[in-house]
Formats: sequence, structure tokens, C-alpha cells
Amino acid sequence: MMVPVLLVTAGIIGTVAVALRLTLWRSQPRSRPLTVALALLMAAAILTQPAIISNEWVDQATPDSVRLANAGNLIGDLVALAAACCLVLTVGQAWGRRQLTRWTGLVFGIASVALIVLYAVSEAHVTPTMYVGRLRGLAMTYIYITATALLVANLAVLASVLYSFSASTRDTRIALLPMAIGAAIGTLLVLLLIVESIWPNSFGDWYLEYAWPTAALMVIAYAVSGILGYRRLRRTGTTADAAV
Repeated sequence: MMVPVLLVTAGIIGTVAVALRLTLWRSQPRSRPLTVALALLMAAAILTQPAIISNEWVDQATPDSVRLANAGNLIGDLVALAAACCLVLTVGQAWGRRQLTRWTGLVFGIASVALIVLYAVSEAHVTPTMYVGRLRGLAMTYIYITATALLVANLAVLASVLYSFSASTRDTRIALLPMAIGAAIGTLLVLLLIVESIWPNSFGDWYLEYAWPTAALMVIAYAVSGILGYRRLRRTGTTADAAV
């Protein structure tokens, strides 16, 4: 019962955060990357739940000559990569590094294309599985690209928050704290993903059963930060740290 409640809670809080922050779209353009990241993180959390990952309707709906097994995995991972890209852009905006936008988009764009290619040439598109990381060969490279991108994004957020925390105002700290928690959860989740890929079944069925509820907790933490950041921006109207 706890697992569906977590997903519904993440969906509700995430939707509220995105809806509120969309009202800042024009007045606070630097807040846009985090707003988009929240929407994408919600979508990724939904797409990675077992009921969707294990559903092979896409593969079944295509002709026998076209195999699209694990399409849910691929779509979820591409959405997660897009969310990771937006998180890195959020950090860049917070530090006034607008020149990162082009390079971040290029790097994550290349990573996304690499995922699609690896999916097409590996066992991933012909061997249904709950978790692509359990396949070997090129499917492992697919997982490592996904994990590396997500790890970089969450570490960038965590490092940025920790570095700026002591010098931030009280209101900013309150908004940054749940973001740090979300980044820490995301980092832990990706590290477990890497371990599970290198040493399958290291955690028994834990990863398959509880990875996506943990991802839901991450979404909740990021969304709470997004709501608190919206509240601060509405109250102060400042553009400083407007990426939060």
C-alpha cells in the first residue's frame, strides 16, 4: 500500500510545484530549467514503475519483423536523461554560467542518441526484462551512460547546494534543503544502479521492487524545494538565485 501512496504523493506534489512555477515562466526565466526538470522527473518516476516497464504492448503492437522489447525502459531512460540535463542547467543558471547551456544540451543530446543506438544494436530490443542492466554486452554500456549522466546531474546539484548553503539567506536555505535531500537520494539510487549492473542480484529483489519508490521520494524532495523556491520568489520578487 505504501508504494502506490508514494507515487500518488509524488505526482500530486510534483504537479502542484510545476503548476505554481509555470506562473513564473515569463517573470523569472532562470527558474525554467528546474520547472521542466520537475515535470520530467515525475514522468520518469511513472515510466520506471514495474507495471509499465513489464508491459510489452509496444513490442506486441508492432509487426513480427520489428522488435521493440523494453520500450518502456528506453522511454523512461530518455526522459530521465532530459531531466538530468535540466538539473545541470539549473545549477548553471544559479551560478550565472549561461554558457553551459549549449554544451550541456550537446552532451546530453549525444548521450540520448547513444542510448537509442545501443538499444537498437544490443539485446535490449529483443529480450524482454524488467531491468535492462541485467542484460550483458552492449546493454551494459547503455546502462553506464544512463547512470553516469544521472550521477553527474545529482552530484552537481548536491555539490552546488552544499557549497552555497552557508552563504545563503534563511529563506534560500529552507528551499535548498529538500533539494539537497533529493540530490542525495538520486545519487544513492544511481550508485545502487551501478552496483546492481556490475554485480547482478547484489540486493536480491530490492532494486527491482524499491528503486522506483525511492525515485518517488526523490521527486517529492525536489518538488518540495520547487514549491518553497516559488514561495520565496513570489514574496521577494528577487532574481537572485532565481533558478531555485
